[in-house]
Amino acid sequence: MSIKITRRKFLGSTATALLLSPMISMGKGKPADLNVALLGVGEQGQRLMQASLKIPGLRFKAVCDIWEYNLRRASNTLKPYGHDNNAYIDYEEMLSKEKDLDAIVIATPDFWHARQTIDSLESGLHVFTVI
Repeated sequence: MSIKITRRKFLGSTATALLLSPMISMGKGKPADLNVALLGVGEQGQRLMQASLKIPGLRFKAVCDIWEYNLRRASNTLKPYGHDNNAYIDYEEMLSKEKDLDAIVIATPDFWHARQTIDSLESGLHVFTVI
């Protein structure tokens, strides 16, 4: 029996863990807390969020999307996992208000990546951009 896996599914289930795990496991064998914002919580962002819920010490502190139904769905999905989060429609507002973030995952359409990445880096965040 073979399992069919698509490129998108593979990236969604492994990329976040592979890229963020070194930042999480720094220290004396005990995972550190990593406060993350998720920018873009459509289909791709949802998949990354679901895969990332398995990473010890990772806490989604903020979610952002221009579509309110995506925003509500993501925020409500995170709450049962103990991820108290703030929801934003405007990512610039999120960057200005969320002062305890360590990293941001950008899962928006490609044409927004450059501006959002630059703004996030200027805010002092580690950035993972989903391509």
